[in-house]
Amino acid sequence: MTSAQLLTLLKDVLKADNDTIWTDAELYRYLTYAQQDIMAKMVEQDQNWFEATSSVDITSGTQEYSLPSDIFLGKVTVIEFIDRNGNYYPMEKIKKSKREVTNGTSRFYATQLTVPVYYITGTKIGISPTPNETRTGAILITYIQSPSDIAANVQPTLPAMFHPLAAYRAAILAKGVKDDDDIENLVFVTSELETTLFRAFIDRATEAPTYIENLDERD
Repeated sequence: MTSAQLLTLLKDVLKADNDTIWTDAELYRYLTYAQQDIMAKMVEQDQNWFEATSSVDITSGTQEYSLPSDIFLGKVTVIEFIDRNGNYYPMEKIKKSKREVTNGTSRFYATQLTVPVYYITGTKIGISPTPNETRTGAILITYIQSPSDIAANVQPTLPAMFHPLAAYRAAILAKGVKDDDDIENLVFVTSELETTLFRAFIDRATEAPTYIENLDERD
């Protein structure tokens, strides 16, 4: 579905019309929240969903470098060191406090005898030992990429098969916020899209239409 079609589906689920209390901008925001919720569950089940890569150029004497700005929930799946011959080596993660211990093995960039280790602190990745050469694309970061906010001109990141799921999730969020209910206590429901991926997440998969309607009747 396009973002416009997904918005129409959400309005159908909510039985919203031109006099609705939700603007399109608000509904797109709930669809964005729903997409993020579903993506988080999908990634829990399979780290390969929504993966992206980013290379890091190393500079002699510089230990820390910026991580990609669009990492979803801080999820980095693997970081690899690429030697001068183009060979890839998975890097081991350490605590930042241990970085000085590994700095005793220097000059591995030139000799290619030792694979460096890394640590993450905030939005930075640290490489140990500190590089003693400058080289383009020496580190490859594989991570889960954050989705763009859904809008009229921005299409959903979720695969199409999960779009109805997003519409129902967004409807529950919209009803909960407007009814001043505790979002954390809302039950997540969907239609016939229950799959192994979501069995731990979906409790009452066949009751979505009735449940959405009943939200209007709660005090």
